[in-house]
Amino acid sequence: MDWQRLFSEHILSRGYDYFCDGAVGELKKTNGVLTATVEGSFDYSVAISFEGEHITDMDCSCPYAEDGSYCKHMAAVLFKYNKNGIEINANEGDDTDNANVSADEFAILKEVVNILDMETLQKELLSMLENDQNLSTAFMLRHNKNDESISQYINNKRKNADSI
Repeated sequence: MDWQRLFSEHILSRGYDYFCDGAVGELKKTNGVLTATVEGSFDYSVAISFEGEHITDMDCSCPYAEDGSYCKHMAAVLFKYNKNGIEINANEGDDTDNANVSADEFAILKEVVNILDMETLQKELLSMLENDQNLSTAFMLRHNKNDESISQYINNKRKNADSI
């Protein structure tokens, strides 16, 4: 399996141990993002983004992954996911044949998003995040890199937006 080349042998081995020990919780895949909780020293949230079956991004809430490094928790999730016989590739790219949405459908979605006002977009996004724990986890893992509280996160994002 191609994804294993993303990890050092040591990290892969530790991830496999976690997988074999049953440390990986239930896998959920929503909107191209695979999420799971892995029990370690603490419970860590892992989110792995896919385009088709190509890995495009990985995040974990553990300290090792704070700088963008790939950790044993990510490897453990991929071992469990791969156990189901699903081919996973580490290639990043525009493989539109395997994309979740066709290019035509995506073009239409972009048009709809572009004509909606900011308030409507925010309400829609918040509604989706409120009703989908996997999407919420993936969103926070992708956009909250500093292990901040939600209120700190929002204030920092507002400051960044105001400075633009």
